[in-house]
Amino acid sequence: LVAWRPGLFPQGFTVEDGQYFSFGLEPRIREGEILSDTERAKLLFNRLGDAPNYAAAQDMEIKRIKDTLKPGQRIGSVLVSCSSRPDYGHAFVTKLKSSGIVIEGEPIVYSAGFMSVPMTEMGEMTMMYNILE
Repeated sequence: LVAWRPGLFPQGFTVEDGQYFSFGLEPRIREGEILSDTERAKLLFNRLGDAPNYAAAQDMEIKRIKDTLKPGQRIGSVLVSCSSRPDYGHAFVTKLKSSGIVIEGEPIVYSAGFMSVPMTEMGEMTMMYNILE
């Protein structure tokens, strides 16, 4: 990465093999004042956790969602955007369902398109959903 874009990263920058990160908002129903677009955008970069491999990162997120949902709550309006590998998204949805998380409606899994290739990592996935009561 550094060789591909010299000068873009600070001295000593590395990304080691086996580093998988989860970013975004903690799964919960937010109450109170509505955040501005800028405030919401900043929250998307919250680092939620690290995992040694892709499967462990997915399991970590499923556990985070499952632990957050209260009895009777479920998720809906599920969108899974994938960078070049929608099969990863379909496999993730299958894991979600088998974990016992109730999903209202049919999740939409899609490839983010050609612009996702230079802007993301191959197989990167983003999931958006609503918590329903």
